[in-house]
Amino acid sequence: MLSILETLGCLYWTQKFISLFDFKFSPQNRGKGIILQIASRIPLVFINLYAGFDLFVILTGKMYIAVATSITALAVSTLDLFLTKGGCVLATTYFAVQRKKHLKFIDDVANFEEKLCHFFGAEVFRKRKFLKRKFNFEAIIILFHDFTYNLILLTQIENVLILDAELIIWYICLISQATILDYLAFYIMGYINIFMNSLEMFNLKKVSKEKRIQIFYFLMDFIRIIDRINALFSIYLFAVMAHRVIEASSICFFLFIVISDVPMEYLYLLAFFIICCILWSWGDIYIMMRIGKVGETLNRKMDSVIRNMALFYNEQEERKDTQNCINLNIKHFLLRFLHKSNNINVGDININLNLVCKVLTVLASNLIVLIEFKTYEELSALLAKSNTKNVTLSGL
Repeated sequence: MLSILETLGCLYWTQKFISLFDFKFSPQNRGKGIILQIASRIPLVFINLYAGFDLFVILTGKMYIAVATSITALAVSTLDLFLTKGGCVLATTYFAVQRKKHLKFIDDVANFEEKLCHFFGAEVFRKRKFLKRKFNFEAIIILFHDFTYNLILLTQIENVLILDAELIIWYICLISQATILDYLAFYIMGYINIFMNSLEMFNLKKVSKEKRIQIFYFLMDFIRIIDRINALFSIYLFAVMAHRVIEASSICFFLFIVISDVPMEYLYLLAFFIICCILWSWGDIYIMMRIGKVGETLNRKMDSVIRNMALFYNEQEERKDTQNCINLNIKHFLLRFLHKSNNINVGDININLNLVCKVLTVLASNLIVLIEFKTYEELSALLAKSNTKNVTLSGL
């Protein structure tokens, strides 16, 4: 059978250089292993130092933005850039701090899956070969999306800025920072989905009475893993959703500027850029929907497990056989979930499709507010220009 990490394919491989650094080496090659551990961290350290320097430049107001003629566009561009670079630094720092807990969590899930295979057979993992191809394809699409997004933006400003080695390195780092955030998000979503999909075959009818008694300890591991998923990953998924709604708002806003400012007879010259903006906006919305779908999947699978356990419960007046021990275990398991949320949550906020609908409403509201600011800015500029002209004429 394929483990969860093997099923994630390229998404897991990227985490070796982003959050896990779990390179395996024999005791005889300990020196080479230490060198590999240090060398594997150098690109990430360089990217974060570069991001930290850019954050300092942005906060001091020295960052040059090509859209500086519009205050609204300048603010939107600066905020989007600040969140991408700041998000990369915070995300990698968070997972560096949580690295030991992360690796321990992965080992515990692997042990849990061995027990799952022992109780229900390898049939529960039958879909993983297909899922591995899917996740490898997603890893390629993420890189293509982030590369084209920043490359096309570079072509739009190459007439404003001097295209030199420094600018190219800056854009490579920007692409890397955006890709790190996306790879982390898709790795987490993939990990949760694969883990929850393995519970599809959870059915006590398929195991003997002896194993039904032992399954109680197995179920306690299940509860602890769900708690640790929330503790380790929920805050990052919520942060990604917040970042994506701001990025989608900025892309839609710039799309509005292009369509409104460029004469209709010249729009065909920017058709490719307009199509790319639409695709990028949809990409942000898709990621938000995927995060919400992960929360829905976890909730649905857990409800299915609880429902199957409840249907198998058989209350008896006399305590005389094996079924009574099974009933006590089931009752204890169900009571643990009596006042427990079955969602991925951050505080009182549940990450599900309902939250995605609210976020999309915020996206529409942000876009309307930005358009109003831009309109007010243009009207103010026209009014100031008109007043200046009137003053000049009156002076004559």
